[in-house]
Amino acid sequence: KFIRFIYLNLADTSFKLKNYDETIQYGKKALEFEKEMDPTNQLNLFFNLANSYHMTKKDFDKALEYTLSILEISDKLIAQMEKTDQEAENRENFVKKYRVYYSAPAYRLQAMIWYSKGKNNTENIKQAAECALKAFENDDGSENSAKLAFSLAGNLYKKKLFKEAIAVAEKTIDTEKPKYNEVSFLANLHLKTKNKEKALHYLEIAYKVRPKAELALRIGQMFHKKNIDK
Repeated sequence: KFIRFIYLNLADTSFKLKNYDETIQYGKKALEFEKEMDPTNQLNLFFNLANSYHMTKKDFDKALEYTLSILEISDKLIAQMEKTDQEAENRENFVKKYRVYYSAPAYRLQAMIWYSKGKNNTENIKQAAECALKAFENDDGSENSAKLAFSLAGNLYKKKLFKEAIAVAEKTIDTEKPKYNEVSFLANLHLKTKNKEKALHYLEIAYKVRPKAELALRIGQMFHKKNIDK
């Protein structure tokens, strides 16, 4: 009756101790009782297994499979809650909790797995960036998701996928408190795509964040043909 809880706890404890091989070993045993588990235990087990398969580099496809299971369960629970007659605030809190604590981490993990599967593969990088954006959307733009997405935008840049990099970077940039390296990066990307108007827009923001003579000169050179006074 209680054996599944023993395996669940062994898997969870092993994961916390970073014993990923043992996490997989006990996780497989716990999965024999999957149908008898409540959704929360399933979610935690799948998360531990997905991470362990990723960290050990044993089976990236298996790791992706478990992240998909996390998303499937989370989406199902969210859909069920949205159909209930509970107060709107309770429904909103429930949905937010599952998106932030389960959906977003699953998408972030998917992004890292796709990157690990082949960081020199263009399609894998694009897939990783897409997953990072989904994580960003699900946890209301957390710093962790933003950093991951922006890092992958950098990888897209290295592959000369400038438009794809712009799409990721512009969605994750903090418009209220922009960072110098982020707006400078976007300015450079727009210069690569010959969009001087956009490049100038981000260079001006960069100058406001960190005024530098060299940057002022560059902006002035770009303005001189269209607005000599500015």
